[in-house]
Amino acid sequence: MHCKSCNYALWNLAAGVCPECGTPFRPSDYDFVPNAVRFCCPHCDQSYYGTGERGHLVPESFECVSCGTMVAMDEMVLRPTEGVEPEATQADRMPWFEREHRGTVRAWLATVTAAMNRPSSLMRAVPPDVTSGQAWLFMYVTNVIFSIAGMILPGMLVAVLLAAAPSTFGGAALGRSVMMQALIVQAALLMLMALLPAIWAWGTHLLVGVGFPERAPMRRTFHAICYSVGPNCLTIVPFDCVRMAGRIWWAVAAILMLKQAHRCSGARATFAVLGSGLVVLIIGLAVIGAAVFATIRPALQSARLSMATGETQTMTQAIIDYAADHAGEGPVHALQLVTAQDLATGNFVSLDSDTDETQVPVADTTLAELALLSSNQRVVAIDAAREALPESTIAHRVGDFVFTYHGLDLSACDAGLWVLVLWPDPDGTAGPSAPSEVHIGHADGTVTTIPIENLPPALVAQNALRTAAGAAPLPDLATVRHGAPATP
Repeated sequence: MHCKSCNYALWNLAAGVCPECGTPFRPSDYDFVPNAVRFCCPHCDQSYYGTGERGHLVPESFECVSCGTMVAMDEMVLRPTEGVEPEATQADRMPWFEREHRGTVRAWLATVTAAMNRPSSLMRAVPPDVTSGQAWLFMYVTNVIFSIAGMILPGMLVAVLLAAAPSTFGGAALGRSVMMQALIVQAALLMLMALLPAIWAWGTHLLVGVGFPERAPMRRTFHAICYSVGPNCLTIVPFDCVRMAGRIWWAVAAILMLKQAHRCSGARATFAVLGSGLVVLIIGLAVIGAAVFATIRPALQSARLSMATGETQTMTQAIIDYAADHAGEGPVHALQLVTAQDLATGNFVSLDSDTDETQVPVADTTLAELALLSSNQRVVAIDAAREALPESTIAHRVGDFVFTYHGLDLSACDAGLWVLVLWPDPDGTAGPSAPSEVHIGHADGTVTTIPIENLPPALVAQNALRTAAGAAPLPDLATVRHGAPATP
């Protein structure tokens, strides 16, 4: 039994005042292991043993059998029972307040474990004068530890998968974007961890006091909500069902601790904890939903841009590789890349567009059907498409790409010359509306993205380069369609 202010041992004292700091104390303020403490008469030193649930005398006042004086439990001198160590007399211990002896980490782990296994006992061990701020800080730090630990494995897995993704799907750029958005959302969650439990405690205290004026002070409600956080450790496990079980367990522990703190019924404690918890849940979901909505849009835009850049890069490199094998000349028809460079027919349609391969004509068939033909039949269809192009072709379209390499020597030309432009098919499902930006593959293999409003001046500059290279100028790219290639 120690002073709750200075931790001074209070055995063998009859004055009821701590000799170290002067703080009053009463034996009834403490819980003991039954029969572990001797309650001695202050007049004759007759010993009595606490047999009650809290290790107290039953009854608490009576006539001493030795001296006949009326005595009360709070007047008696307390000593440990012979053979019992003083540390073994206390029924309930709050590990977090024994950090000096246990060490911070061990005390924290013991407190988390106690909240999971014996929340009522833990609540009895929390001194009534502990401030709400101390309890809140313990809860917040604990939740931050759980949150960070729960992010490690999923974060590593997502980072590895996205970093290994092919450039067509955004590659490492997409991974960085997704991870950044995840960190933003996590930062919002950390702020919620600070605010929502406090709202939960305030709401719980309000509800527990409805028709119950005997409720304990507000800080005891904070003790119950905050020190019961231990079961939330299950949120470390990256499975939603396990995490939900941890949150439910936290609520159950909070109910038991609130019941102990206010000496109220289980029904009242349940109503207060779950009623206010429902409000907190609604607020939390609303805030998280808003944060996700605010951050997912930039993430999707970044992913879309990275994906389109990767698609353009793949197609550009295929043309450059073809030209390297054919004295700097690109294919007469871009579909020759399917047989010459093992390019898939699906590469001609952007994943970000509404174009369907069944809408892309290839001679007498479609791009979708071309993928299903045998090798010989595919060659015949591609040759037919090649022969259908005029010899004077300046640019032609296949799917979502406008190919502009005609008339260029790709082995010895200006690096800024355009090889192709990713411009979703205006005859596709989306209709003839112009895209918000276009992705351009250059003769040196690089890819640039420009807003659609900047395309006209860029086209003027490009045509100046083409004239210097001896190639015909490009027309308005919106006019280059299937069956309508650009010609002089």
